[in-house]
Amino acid sequence: MSEHATGHPVTIEIRTPRPMPVTALATLTEVAQGLADRLGAGPLITGKHFRQDGDDFVFSFVGHAMPEDDPAEEFVHTAARKEPFRIR
Repeated sequence: MSEHATGHPVTIEIRTPRPMPVTALATLTEVAQGLADRLGAGPLITGKHFRQDGDDFVFSFVGHAMPEDDPAEEFVHTAARKEPFRIR
C-alpha cells in the first residue's frame, strides 16, 4: 500500500472452516484476490494474507475503498482471470 493512498480504509477478513474442497478454496481465493484488487491491496501472499488459524482458513488484508466512477459497475477484475466476473 502506498502512503499516498486515498479513499476509505478497509480491513477484510474471510474465515472458513477446514477441511474445504480444493475447488471451493480456489474459488474463494479468486474472489478474495478480486476484492484485494478492488481495494488496491495487491497480490495476496500465503502466510501473510492467507493462513491456517486453528481449524480455519483465513484471508485477511487491508486496502482503501475508492469512490466509484460508475456505481452501477458490478464486475470484479482479477489478475487470475482474463474476464471480469460478478459477485452476487
